[in-house]
Amino acid sequence: MPTRAMMRPPAMAEVGVNLRAFSSRHFLRLIEDTGAVGFWSADLRSEQLEASLGLYRILGLDPATEMTFGLGLDMIHPEDQAAHRDQIAVLRSGQPVSREFRIIRPDRTQRWILHHAEVILGPDGLPSQGLGVVFDVTARHDAMNALMQRHDRLTALVAATASVFWVNKANGEPSEMPQWMALTGQTYAQMQGFGWLDAIHPDDRARTQAAWMTAVEHLAPYNTDYRILCADGIYRWFNARGAPVLNKDGSVREWVGV
Repeated sequence: MPTRAMMRPPAMAEVGVNLRAFSSRHFLRLIEDTGAVGFWSADLRSEQLEASLGLYRILGLDPATEMTFGLGLDMIHPEDQAAHRDQIAVLRSGQPVSREFRIIRPDRTQRWILHHAEVILGPDGLPSQGLGVVFDVTARHDAMNALMQRHDRLTALVAATASVFWVNKANGEPSEMPQWMALTGQTYAQMQGFGWLDAIHPDDRARTQAAWMTAVEHLAPYNTDYRILCADGIYRWFNARGAPVLNKDGSVREWVGV
């Protein structure tokens, strides 16, 4: 069972008897040394549980602390309590759990954790033992939040400058252009291929297409002026700029522009 005892190296005599147990214990210790994984096991009919050192680290608790289900549930973020405080009750009903939620540690820091737990039935067919693994997924949430912040900033900037942001495929064909569609009144199908040129003034189409094809063929920045027939039926001048987003091998992943 994944308890604190499993994190301690076995006696040499035990190694001689069961080398596989020795390897498993050290393998678990190696995983927990990443600081992002912890284990627990418990008799579901009791309140106490055995926690690994990795779980104590994730929860920010002293390993000497007596671990109970109530203690763990009380650490759930107040905004997540209603949705996730039922986890032990779910396990005791015989169902597994897989939940992602926030906790607040004793030092008042907040962490995101992913909790997977399974139930072992006793001889009477009723839930008897629980086994769980906890992952600290705070870094993933922080990265996601940072990405959303960058997206919100870009959206605000585009809105403030009355700009049209667009994303094209690696081959230069239109991909994500909702603002272009709103500006011109074109549908997604109408702007595919070189259909977007239909919204460009006839006198500007040839040089606009040539400038775009040159940029795509040479992976060069795109910068040109042209008149667009807007959805209100009026032609207006715009400056369009774009650049390729490259993969590590130098190939084009997509084009972005404004």
